[in-house]
Amino acid sequence: MVLVSISSELCSLSKEFPVEISIVDLCEKLYQFTGVSPNDMRLIVSETGNGASKEEVYGGRRVQDARLRPFEGYNGVGQVSVVVEDTNVNSIANQLNKMHQEEEEGDSGDNEEHLFKLSEDAYANRKDSVLNWKKEHKLGKFDPQYQLTLNKNRELQNEHLKNLIINERCSVKSTDSAERRGWLRFVGKIPDINNEDVWCGIEFDEPMGKNDGTFKGKKYFGPVKPNYGGFVRPNTVETGSQFTPFENDLDLEFESDDEI
Repeated sequence: MVLVSISSELCSLSKEFPVEISIVDLCEKLYQFTGVSPNDMRLIVSETGNGASKEEVYGGRRVQDARLRPFEGYNGVGQVSVVVEDTNVNSIANQLNKMHQEEEEGDSGDNEEHLFKLSEDAYANRKDSVLNWKKEHKLGKFDPQYQLTLNKNRELQNEHLKNLIINERCSVKSTDSAERRGWLRFVGKIPDINNEDVWCGIEFDEPMGKNDGTFKGKKYFGPVKPNYGGFVRPNTVETGSQFTPFENDLDLEFESDDEI
């Protein structure tokens, strides 16, 4: 068996496959996880780690050649990476991904109407939609384990909130950035993100944030000077008078999935 890291526009996961599996059988298996039709697949197979540079591309007629064994020669390696690309620009997966990207950029407008002229209920009832495919295969928010993990995380975040005091000095620490200090100015939900999660609004001592206390034009605190504000997860925040300003804050950029 070989451990394979699978990634596509819709998912990212790891699975074990027999070393001798054919490209045809592999594509059928990958379809179950990615929603990409085997005929539309372009696979990039490579060894991960150890500075490996071995890479093989399977597309077109090659994905239909049952004689090909994509994992031969990988037996004994730590992990193999398979990137699944959808070559059909008109597939539902690609259309949905395109619409999502345009919404992220705040430029959906007429393009959204062009791509999908369906109500939310009508789309939910379609049998050929990505949403229905995710439901059938229990992926993303339809995965019971995902929901359990999400609910547990929210419980921990809400529990941590009990120790925080608004308008107190605070420290913000996360795994991917250095400690920052400032004032806790806001605790609450941000509907433009979702209606479940609670965020902490921080006025930083230095321009180490990502906004001015507003999000998508709505003011949640301040406003403060540009880049002196930020919204972070509660579990990254501690409040207390001991968190005085640093004498020399570092001029660093902070990027974190737990901050907006």
